Amino acid sequence: MKKIKALLITLLTVISLFAFAIPSGCYEGSSRHNRDRCAIQISGDVLHFINREGDVIARWNIISDKDGVLSLKSAYGATATATWWSEDGEIYLNFNYETYTRM
Repeated sequence: MKKIKALLITLLTVISLFAFAIPSGCYEGSSRHNRDRCAIQISGDVLHFINREGDVIARWNIISDKDGVLSLKSAYGATATATWWSEDGEIYLNFNYETYTRM
C-alpha cells in the first residue's frame, strides 16, 4: 500500500510540473532586430534558435521554469533567463530583448 501511495504522489508531482511548463512548439519573433535569429523551437527542455535558412544556430537547455521565468544554460556553460506568459489565448516568450509568439 505504501508503494502505491508513493507512486501516486510521484506521478502527481511529475504531472503538475509539466502542467506549468512552457508549451513546446515554434515561436516567431515579432520584430526583426537580429536578422540571424528569426524563430525559436522549443522541444521538451531544449530551446533552439533557428535562422532564416532553417539551421539551428544556438541551443539552450531549460534548467527550470518557475512562475514563467526560464533559467537557461548553453552547451558552453553560459546562463540566461527568459520569460513567458499567456495572454488572450496566445503564448509569448521574451528572450534577449525580443518577443516571440507561439505559432
